[in-house]
Amino acid sequence: MMELDESVQPIPVSDLRALIDEWQSEHSADNQLRLRRCVSWLENAHRHSQSFDFDSSFVFHWISFNSMYALPNFEEEESSDVTQYKTFLTNIAKLDTQDTINSILRPMYGGTVNPLLGNKFVYSTYWKNDFDDTERKQVNHTWEEFRNRNVQQITRAISQGRQSNPTVVLHRIFDLLYSLRNQLFHGSSTYFGSLNREQVQTGAVILSKLIPCFIEIILTHPEIEWGTPPFPPHNQ
Repeated sequence: MMELDESVQPIPVSDLRALIDEWQSEHSADNQLRLRRCVSWLENAHRHSQSFDFDSSFVFHWISFNSMYALPNFEEEESSDVTQYKTFLTNIAKLDTQDTINSILRPMYGGTVNPLLGNKFVYSTYWKNDFDDTERKQVNHTWEEFRNRNVQQITRAISQGRQSNPTVVLHRIFDLLYSLRNQLFHGSSTYFGSLNREQVQTGAVILSKLIPCFIEIILTHPEIEWGTPPFPPHNQ
């Protein structure tokens, strides 16, 4: 059984603004705008988590995450959005020289990450429609293959600690979170509904742990430019 290290926790949301204020003079105006937008949505997400409104919490957490990676051409097509967040995650993982990401994910693995990996409702393949019985069996087999592959790869990567690159783990987890994001953002779920709630709460919890970690990594690497944010502020 994998040993879980409970000692590493992300920076509390309440402390992030002070940390950003401490570092902001080191960052470009574009980076400052991203961080300011990000933490504003993160604080709102945190308030909804405190009141157990995990639908709103997940949505606001994703908006917070989105503000970190989005570039001006994000509206061109959905694949561009996926490419952008995967590029962001890859770059964040490369900068994580302190193994903070794995240290945060490791304690969550059994109770949070693993249930998400085993939840068929966050696999886009599962939701393909208009199949006959034979095709449905094939689809079920396909998503189960994806699930088993994800569990094996993520279990191995997290257990390796500093010897592993968290990129694979982040990509696999956020692929599932993106499927959940689409269900909520496109109105394909009932607000505060009674069905399939575990993945919404799980997704909100995972984002609540990782986003502060990403912010800290960005703050401590002011030499890295994350691009011009879309929709820059205008006075008029």
